[in-house]
Amino acid sequence: MQRNGQRIVVRGVIAVAVGGLCFYAGWDKAEPRAETAPVAAGKQVVATKYRSYGTRRGLVAPYDSERSQWGEALAKIRAEVDPELRASGLKALTAGDADPRGAISWMLAEEADETAKEAGLGLLRQWAEKDPATAAAWLKESTMAKNLREEAVKQVALAWTGTSVAEAIRWAEGLPENERNRAVLQIADESTRTTPVEALRLAAKLPSGAERDGLIEHAAAEWTTKAPAEAAAWAKGMVEGEVKDRTMVAVISAWGDTDPAAAAEMAISSLPAGRPLDDALVGIVQRWAQKEPENALAWVNRFPEGALREVALENISRLRPETAVSAEP
Repeated sequence: MQRNGQRIVVRGVIAVAVGGLCFYAGWDKAEPRAETAPVAAGKQVVATKYRSYGTRRGLVAPYDSERSQWGEALAKIRAEVDPELRASGLKALTAGDADPRGAISWMLAEEADETAKEAGLGLLRQWAEKDPATAAAWLKESTMAKNLREEAVKQVALAWTGTSVAEAIRWAEGLPENERNRAVLQIADESTRTTPVEALRLAAKLPSGAERDGLIEHAAAEWTTKAPAEAAAWAKGMVEGEVKDRTMVAVISAWGDTDPAAAAEMAISSLPAGRPLDDALVGIVQRWAQKEPENALAWVNRFPEGALREVALENISRLRPETAVSAEP
C-alpha cells in the first residue's frame, strides 16, 4: 500500500513537470501579444549581430549576412505607419552593449536611407551616453555628409552633457568652428534646467542669431525660477536692444509665477512703454488672477484709463468670472 502511494505521488510530480514544460514550449513558440513586427525585427538583428561580433573591439563592419538582416529589419520598421511603433522598432534595433562603430558607419553612410540614418543616430546617442570620449573620437575620424555630421555632433553633445558638462564643453571647444557652435548650443540648451548660469555663459560665446537669442531667454527664465532677484539684476544689465527686452519679458513672466507683485514692479520700472511692457503686464495679470484675483484686480484698477487697462480687466473677468470686476480707478 505504501509503495503504491509513493508511485502515485511520483507519477503526479512527473505529470506536473511535463505539463509545465509543454506549456513553456508552447508559450515560447507563440508570438508575444505585445511585441510588434518592427520591435521583433530589431531584437532579432541585435541578438544575431551581437552573438557574432559583440565581443570584438576596433573598427569593424557588420558581416554581409548581418547587413542583410539590418536591411530586412529596417524595411519592416520603414513600412510601419504608426510613429510610436516605428520608434519602438528603432530602439530595439539599436539596443545593446556591443561596440557599435561598424553598424553606425554603415547606417550613416551617404547612400543609406532615412530609416537607416535615424537608427544610426539613435545608436550613436546610446553609445555616447555610455562612452562619450570614445564615441567623440570615432566621430572626429569619421567621414559623412555635412548635414549628417551636424546631427551626429548634436547627439554626442546631448549625451555627453548628461555625463559631464565640463568635459562636454572641453570637447566642443576643440571642434571646427561650425561644429563647435552647434555643439555649444546643444550643451547650453541641455544645461538650462540644471545650470542656467552656465548656459548663459556659453551663450555669450555663440554668434548672434535667433537660436542664441532664444537660448538666452530660456536660460534667463530658468534662472529666475531659482534666483529671481539675481536673474532680474543680470537681465537689467544687458546691452539695450530687442534681445534685452525679450529677455526681460521672459524673466518677468517666470517671476510672475511665484511673486506677481515683484514681477509687476520690475516690469514697470524696467521696460519702456510699448508692446513689451503691455505684454508683460497682461501676462502677470493672467497668472495673478488665477492665484489672488482680488489683489490682481486692485492692482489693475490703478492702471490709467486706456486699452491696457481694459485688456487686463477682461483677462481677470475671463479667468475668474466670480470676481466682481470694478471699473473704478
